[in-house]
Amino acid sequence: MDNDVETIATLICDAAIHELEASGVDFSRSMGTHHVMYFATEADAEAAGERLRASAFDVSIDDCPWEEERPWCLMASDETIVVPENMRRVCIAMTRIADEFGGTYDGWETAIHLDDSDPICPLCDGLRDSDQSLS
Repeated sequence: MDNDVETIATLICDAAIHELEASGVDFSRSMGTHHVMYFATEADAEAAGERLRASAFDVSIDDCPWEEERPWCLMASDETIVVPENMRRVCIAMTRIADEFGGTYDGWETAIHLDDSDPICPLCDGLRDSDQSLS
């Protein structure tokens, strides 16, 4: 794999990290992360999935008819503390695995869970200001 692909994987990863930083996410807390890849055949997705399962990822594979060229979607999930430098290495590794099995790596995501005391939750702030409850 050439350095351009690794550079692109790093840029995609850094964009997600930047969005999380801008949202005020606490990087010291464990988060569920989900990496997405697309493959032309179910067999390719399954082969990549086996590699990822061996690395302790939970893997799900589904058909994605809206992806004409690569209609098989693989999601590899784990629970981790997101350390930016480690995530960059994971993104590069995911890109390599997708490439090895003829797929594409589409990046990663995480759900941000906010509680009612979190200052980055505008709805929560508005309710606190008016002494309303969230229930």
